[in-house]
Amino acid sequence: TFNTGRLTFAGLTTARLLEKYQSSAAALNAVRRRSSWWANDMPYLAVQLREEGRLAARAGRKEEAIDSYRHYLSLRSSPEPRVQPEVDDVRRELARLESGRAE
Repeated sequence: TFNTGRLTFAGLTTARLLEKYQSSAAALNAVRRRSSWWANDMPYLAVQLREEGRLAARAGRKEEAIDSYRHYLSLRSSPEPRVQPEVDDVRRELARLESGRAE
């Protein structure tokens, strides 16, 4: 049977391997693979968006990184305490990217 969680986890794992052994651009393509079959059930979406933002920034795709980080933060508007440090990191990175936007 089709499981969106497994598909997403496979994409995240593939992205990490591609980043390590190939390039951030290849990893970015892998982490962006999402199933549109189950739009109401997208496990790990926040994780995907955080990784997508990080990889896009590393690949020099600033606007894409900004979009991904904004989407991530919209999903984490009231984060649990254990997730708060991660959210704070993303906010700092987003602010850094936005401050250099006009470059």
